[in-house]
Amino acid sequence: MAQLMTADSTADAEVVMYSPHNHSRVAGAELDLEDACALQGRSSSWHFKATNDVADLSGADVVVVSAGGCPTPEDYKRAAEQGIDDRLVQAMFNIDIMKQFAKDMKNSPKAIIFVLSNPVDVLCNVVRNLLPKHQVYGLGCWLDTARFKRELWELLKENGNPNLQLSDVKATIIGHHNGTMFVHEPSVEVKNLKTVSLSEMQKMVEQALDKTKGRGLFITNTNAQATTKKLNNGSYWAPAMMLSSLLRAFVKGEATMPLNRPILSEESKELAGSCAQLLCRVGCGTVVPVPMKLTQRDVANLKNCLTEYSEGMQKLQRFIGK
Repeated sequence: MAQLMTADSTADAEVVMYSPHNHSRVAGAELDLEDACALQGRSSSWHFKATNDVADLSGADVVVVSAGGCPTPEDYKRAAEQGIDDRLVQAMFNIDIMKQFAKDMKNSPKAIIFVLSNPVDVLCNVVRNLLPKHQVYGLGCWLDTARFKRELWELLKENGNPNLQLSDVKATIIGHHNGTMFVHEPSVEVKNLKTVSLSEMQKMVEQALDKTKGRGLFITNTNAQATTKKLNNGSYWAPAMMLSSLLRAFVKGEATMPLNRPILSEESKELAGSCAQLLCRVGCGTVVPVPMKLTQRDVANLKNCLTEYSEGMQKLQRFIGK
Protein backbone atom coordinates (compact mmCIF):
# COMPACT_ATOMS: atom_id res chain seq x y z
CA MET A 1 0.00 0.00 0.00
CA ALA A 2 1.37 3.38 -0.92
CA GLN A 3 0.16 6.52 0.80
CA LEU A 4 0.34 9.70 -1.20
CA MET A 5 -0.08 13.27 -0.12
CA THR A 6 -0.15 16.37 -2.29
CA ALA A 7 -0.34 19.55 -0.35
CA ASP A 8 0.42 23.22 -0.04
CA SER A 9 0.63 24.59 3.47
CA THR A 10 -2.22 27.03 2.82
CA ALA A 11 -4.21 25.45 -0.02
CA ASP A 12 -6.24 22.29 -0.38
CA ALA A 13 -4.51 19.01 0.45
CA GLU A 14 -5.25 15.61 -1.03
CA VAL A 15 -4.36 12.28 0.55
CA VAL A 16 -4.59 9.28 -1.76
CA MET A 17 -4.46 5.72 -0.45
CA TYR A 18 -3.27 3.53 -3.32
CA SER A 19 -3.15 -0.23 -3.69
CA PRO A 20 -3.20 -1.96 -7.07
CA HIS A 21 -4.50 -5.23 -5.60
CA ASN A 22 -6.48 -4.53 -2.43
CA HIS A 23 -8.86 -1.62 -2.96
CA SER A 24 -11.05 -2.56 0.02
CA ARG A 25 -8.09 -2.24 2.39
CA VAL A 26 -7.26 1.29 1.30
CA ALA A 27 -10.95 2.22 1.19
CA GLY A 28 -11.13 1.36 4.88
CA ALA A 29 -7.97 3.36 5.54
CA GLU A 30 -9.53 6.34 3.77
CA LEU A 31 -12.56 6.27 6.08
CA ASP A 32 -10.28 5.93 9.10
CA LEU A 33 -8.22 8.95 8.02
CA GLU A 34 -11.36 11.05 7.59
CA ASP A 35 -12.28 10.33 11.21
CA ALA A 36 -8.74 11.02 12.42
CA CYS A 37 -8.70 14.42 10.74
CA ALA A 38 -12.14 15.22 12.15
CA LEU A 39 -10.70 14.64 15.63
CA GLN A 40 -7.91 17.10 14.81
CA GLY A 41 -10.38 19.67 13.53
CA ARG A 42 -9.14 19.56 9.95
CA SER A 43 -11.30 21.55 7.55
CA SER A 44 -13.10 20.20 4.50
CA SER A 45 -10.20 21.44 2.34
CA TRP A 46 -8.52 18.13 3.17
CA HIS A 47 -9.62 15.52 0.62
CA PHE A 48 -9.17 11.75 0.80
CA LYS A 49 -9.32 9.18 -1.95
CA ALA A 50 -8.90 5.41 -2.12
CA THR A 51 -7.79 4.12 -5.49
CA ASN A 52 -6.27 1.25 -7.44
CA ASP A 53 -5.48 3.49 -10.42
CA VAL A 54 -1.80 4.46 -10.56
CA ALA A 55 -2.71 7.51 -12.65
CA ASP A 56 -4.04 9.11 -9.46
CA LEU A 57 -0.42 9.35 -8.25
CA SER A 58 0.83 11.36 -11.21
CA GLY A 59 0.68 14.77 -9.50
CA ALA A 60 2.14 13.69 -6.18
CA ASP A 61 4.47 15.93 -4.21
CA VAL A 62 5.31 13.22 -1.67
CA VAL A 63 4.70 9.48 -1.56
CA VAL A 64 5.13 7.10 1.36
CA VAL A 65 5.30 3.42 0.47
CA SER A 66 4.42 0.99 3.23
CA ALA A 67 3.58 -2.04 1.09
CA GLY A 68 4.97 -5.40 2.08
CA GLY A 69 4.47 -9.11 2.42
CA CYS A 70 4.51 -11.10 5.64
CA PRO A 71 6.89 -14.06 5.96
CA THR A 72 5.61 -17.08 7.86
CA PRO A 73 7.35 -18.49 10.95
CA GLU A 74 8.57 -21.29 8.68
CA ASP A 75 10.16 -18.74 6.34
CA TYR A 76 12.02 -17.15 9.24
CA LYS A 77 13.16 -20.52 10.54
CA ARG A 78 14.48 -21.70 7.18
CA ALA A 79 16.26 -18.40 6.62
CA ALA A 80 17.81 -18.43 10.09
CA GLU A 81 19.32 -21.83 9.30
CA GLN A 82 21.14 -20.12 6.43
CA GLY A 83 22.35 -17.27 8.67
CA ILE A 84 19.93 -14.72 7.20
CA ASP A 85 18.81 -11.82 9.42
CA ASP A 86 15.11 -11.75 10.37
CA ARG A 87 14.48 -8.35 8.82
CA LEU A 88 16.18 -9.36 5.58
CA VAL A 89 13.71 -12.25 5.16
CA GLN A 90 11.02 -9.69 4.33
CA ALA A 91 12.96 -8.81 1.20
CA MET A 92 11.88 -12.13 -0.32
CA PHE A 93 8.37 -10.71 -0.61
CA ASN A 94 9.05 -7.01 -0.91
CA ILE A 95 11.71 -6.61 -3.60
CA ASP A 96 9.32 -7.48 -6.42
CA ILE A 97 6.67 -5.20 -4.90
CA MET A 98 9.17 -2.34 -4.85
CA LYS A 99 10.24 -2.93 -8.44
CA GLN A 100 6.62 -2.64 -9.55
CA PHE A 101 6.14 0.42 -7.36
CA ALA A 102 9.18 2.10 -8.93
CA LYS A 103 7.75 1.46 -12.39
CA ASP A 104 4.45 3.00 -11.30
CA MET A 105 6.26 6.07 -9.96
CA LYS A 106 7.93 6.89 -13.28
CA ASN A 107 4.78 8.93 -13.98
CA SER A 108 5.36 11.00 -10.82
CA PRO A 109 8.64 12.76 -11.63
CA LYS A 110 8.38 15.49 -8.98
CA ALA A 111 7.44 13.22 -6.07
CA ILE A 112 9.74 12.76 -3.08
CA ILE A 113 9.47 9.10 -2.09
CA PHE A 114 9.82 7.90 1.50
CA VAL A 115 10.20 4.14 1.96
CA LEU A 116 8.73 2.79 5.19
CA SER A 117 8.62 -0.90 4.23
CA ASN A 118 11.27 -3.26 5.56
CA PRO A 119 14.06 -4.10 5.06
CA VAL A 120 14.09 -0.39 4.35
CA ASP A 121 17.75 0.00 3.39
CA VAL A 122 17.51 -2.84 0.87
CA LEU A 123 14.25 -1.58 -0.59
CA CYS A 124 15.53 1.99 -0.90
CA ASN A 125 18.31 0.70 -3.12
CA VAL A 126 15.82 -1.29 -5.21
CA VAL A 127 13.73 1.83 -5.85
CA ARG A 128 16.79 4.07 -6.24
CA ASN A 129 18.18 1.82 -8.98
CA LEU A 130 15.04 2.49 -11.04
CA LEU A 131 14.38 6.15 -10.25
CA PRO A 132 16.50 9.32 -9.80
CA LYS A 133 18.47 9.04 -6.57
CA HIS A 134 17.35 12.45 -5.27
CA GLN A 135 13.73 11.23 -5.17
CA VAL A 136 14.21 8.33 -2.73
CA TYR A 137 14.75 8.31 1.05
CA GLY A 138 14.21 5.66 3.72
CA LEU A 139 12.88 5.84 7.26
CA GLY A 140 13.95 3.78 10.24
CA CYS A 141 16.90 5.22 12.16
CA TRP A 142 14.73 8.14 13.27
CA LEU A 143 12.57 5.66 15.15
CA ASP A 144 15.73 3.95 16.41
CA THR A 145 16.95 7.35 17.64
CA ALA A 146 13.77 7.85 19.66
CA ARG A 147 14.05 4.36 21.09
CA PHE A 148 17.70 4.86 21.99
CA LYS A 149 17.09 8.17 23.75
CA ARG A 150 14.29 6.60 25.80
CA GLU A 151 16.46 3.60 26.75
CA LEU A 152 19.39 5.83 27.75
CA TRP A 153 17.07 8.15 29.68
CA GLU A 154 15.71 5.24 31.71
CA LEU A 155 19.19 3.94 32.48
CA LEU A 156 20.37 7.37 33.59
CA LYS A 157 17.34 7.80 35.83
CA GLU A 158 18.05 4.44 37.45
CA ASN A 159 21.64 5.49 38.08
CA GLY A 160 21.36 8.63 40.14
CA ASN A 161 19.30 10.97 37.94
CA PRO A 162 15.65 10.39 38.94
CA ASN A 163 14.50 13.88 37.87
CA LEU A 164 16.02 13.74 34.39
CA GLN A 165 13.56 14.50 31.55
CA LEU A 166 13.51 12.67 28.24
CA SER A 167 13.89 16.02 26.48
CA ASP A 168 17.25 16.43 28.25
CA VAL A 169 18.71 13.53 26.22
CA LYS A 170 20.06 14.26 22.72
CA ALA A 171 21.50 11.64 20.36
CA THR A 172 21.33 10.33 16.79
CA ILE A 173 21.35 6.75 15.56
CA ILE A 174 22.76 6.27 12.05
CA GLY A 175 23.82 3.45 9.74
CA HIS A 176 21.18 0.92 8.71
CA HIS A 177 17.83 0.10 10.30
CA ASN A 178 18.97 -3.29 11.57
CA GLY A 179 21.55 -4.81 13.89
CA THR A 180 24.35 -2.70 12.36
CA MET A 181 22.88 0.64 13.51
CA PHE A 182 25.17 2.67 15.74
CA VAL A 183 25.33 5.84 17.83
CA HIS A 184 26.90 8.95 16.32
CA GLU A 185 28.88 9.57 19.48
CA PRO A 186 29.44 13.33 19.01
CA SER A 187 25.65 13.75 19.02
CA VAL A 188 25.20 12.35 22.54
CA GLU A 189 24.43 15.15 24.98
CA VAL A 190 22.57 15.07 28.29
CA LYS A 191 21.48 18.25 30.03
CA ASN A 192 20.92 18.55 33.78
CA LEU A 193 22.96 15.41 34.39
CA LYS A 194 24.47 14.73 37.78
CA THR A 195 28.06 13.52 37.81
CA VAL A 196 28.48 10.37 35.73
CA SER A 197 31.94 9.08 34.85
CA LEU A 198 32.94 8.66 31.23
CA SER A 199 33.22 4.88 31.64
CA GLU A 200 29.75 4.72 33.24
CA MET A 201 28.26 6.76 30.43
CA GLN A 202 29.92 4.60 27.77
CA LYS A 203 28.55 1.48 29.43
CA MET A 204 25.02 2.89 29.55
CA VAL A 205 25.24 4.03 25.91
CA GLU A 206 26.21 0.48 24.91
CA GLN A 207 23.39 -1.00 27.00
CA ALA A 208 20.86 1.42 25.51
CA LEU A 209 22.03 0.61 21.99
CA ASP A 210 21.72 -3.14 22.58
CA LYS A 211 18.17 -2.68 23.84
CA THR A 212 17.36 -0.46 20.86
CA LYS A 213 18.59 -3.07 18.40
CA GLY A 214 16.32 -5.71 19.91
CA ARG A 215 13.29 -3.49 20.43
CA GLY A 216 11.53 -4.14 17.12
CA LEU A 217 11.78 -7.92 17.37
CA PHE A 218 10.72 -7.82 21.01
CA ILE A 219 7.57 -5.91 20.05
CA THR A 220 6.87 -8.34 17.20
CA ASN A 221 7.26 -11.40 19.43
CA THR A 222 5.13 -9.83 22.16
CA ASN A 223 2.33 -9.06 19.70
CA ALA A 224 2.55 -12.53 18.15
CA GLN A 225 1.68 -14.12 21.50
CA ALA A 226 -1.70 -12.37 21.44
CA THR A 227 -2.87 -13.37 17.97
CA THR A 228 -3.04 -16.29 15.61
CA LYS A 229 -3.24 -14.01 12.57
CA LYS A 230 -0.47 -14.53 10.02
CA LEU A 231 -0.01 -10.81 9.58
CA ASN A 232 2.59 -8.23 10.46
CA ASN A 233 2.86 -8.15 14.25
CA GLY A 234 5.45 -5.40 14.27
CA SER A 235 5.25 -1.81 15.49
CA TYR A 236 2.33 0.36 14.38
CA TRP A 237 1.88 3.40 16.60
CA ALA A 238 5.49 4.61 16.68
CA PRO A 239 5.97 4.32 12.88
CA ALA A 240 2.63 6.11 12.42
CA MET A 241 3.79 8.95 14.68
CA MET A 242 7.11 9.07 12.84
CA LEU A 243 5.30 9.32 9.52
CA SER A 244 2.92 11.97 10.79
CA SER A 245 5.82 14.10 12.04
CA LEU A 246 7.71 13.63 8.79
CA LEU A 247 4.78 14.73 6.61
CA ARG A 248 4.02 17.67 8.89
CA ALA A 249 7.62 18.85 8.48
CA PHE A 250 7.58 18.23 4.73
CA VAL A 251 4.38 20.20 4.16
CA LYS A 252 4.78 23.22 6.39
CA GLY A 253 7.60 22.90 8.89
CA GLU A 254 11.17 21.72 9.29
CA ALA A 255 12.86 18.79 10.99
CA THR A 256 16.29 17.18 10.92
CA MET A 257 16.42 13.39 11.02
CA PRO A 258 18.43 10.40 9.76
CA LEU A 259 17.16 9.06 6.42
CA ASN A 260 18.59 6.54 3.99
CA ARG A 261 20.50 8.59 1.40
CA PRO A 262 23.81 8.51 -0.50
CA ILE A 263 26.90 9.22 1.60
CA LEU A 264 28.47 12.55 0.62
CA SER A 265 32.09 12.86 -0.48
CA GLU A 266 32.73 15.43 2.27
CA GLU A 267 31.59 12.83 4.80
CA SER A 268 33.77 10.05 3.43
CA LYS A 269 35.52 10.03 0.06
CA GLU A 270 35.99 6.28 0.37
CA LEU A 271 32.28 5.54 0.93
CA ALA A 272 30.78 8.35 -1.18
CA GLY A 273 27.78 7.20 -3.19
CA SER A 274 27.00 4.21 -0.98
CA CYS A 275 23.79 4.58 0.98
CA ALA A 276 23.10 4.68 4.71
CA GLN A 277 20.84 6.53 7.11
CA LEU A 278 22.43 9.90 7.84
CA LEU A 279 21.05 13.31 8.68
CA CYS A 280 18.72 15.16 6.31
CA ARG A 281 16.73 18.36 6.68
CA VAL A 282 13.07 17.97 5.71
CA GLY A 283 10.87 21.01 5.17
CA CYS A 284 8.64 22.94 2.80
CA GLY A 285 8.57 20.27 0.13
CA THR A 286 12.29 19.47 0.11
CA VAL A 287 14.75 16.97 1.53
CA VAL A 288 18.36 18.16 1.79
CA PRO A 289 21.26 16.04 3.10
CA VAL A 290 23.00 17.55 6.13
CA PRO A 291 26.75 16.87 5.91
CA MET A 292 27.87 15.07 9.05
CA LYS A 293 31.28 15.22 10.69
CA LEU A 294 32.02 11.52 10.89
CA THR A 295 34.70 10.20 13.21
CA GLN A 296 37.04 7.39 12.21
CA ARG A 297 34.87 5.09 14.30
CA ASP A 298 31.76 6.28 12.46
CA VAL A 299 33.37 5.49 9.11
CA ALA A 300 34.41 2.05 10.38
CA ASN A 301 30.85 1.42 11.56
CA LEU A 302 29.47 2.50 8.19
CA LYS A 303 31.86 0.11 6.46
CA ASN A 304 30.53 -2.63 8.71
CA CYS A 305 26.94 -1.72 7.77
CA LEU A 306 27.75 -1.88 4.06
CA THR A 307 29.72 -5.13 4.38
CA GLU A 308 26.90 -6.79 6.34
CA TYR A 309 24.46 -5.51 3.72
CA SER A 310 26.46 -6.98 0.84
CA GLU A 311 27.01 -10.32 2.57
CA GLY A 312 23.36 -10.52 3.61
CA MET A 313 22.15 -9.88 0.08
CA GLN A 314 24.44 -12.61 -1.25
CA LYS A 315 23.05 -15.08 1.30
CA LEU A 316 19.51 -14.04 0.45
CA GLN A 317 20.06 -14.47 -3.28
CA ARG A 318 21.43 -17.99 -2.72
CA PHE A 319 18.50 -18.75 -0.42
CA ILE A 320 15.89 -17.53 -2.92
CA GLY A 321 17.68 -19.45 -5.66
CA LYS A 322 17.11 -22.66 -3.75
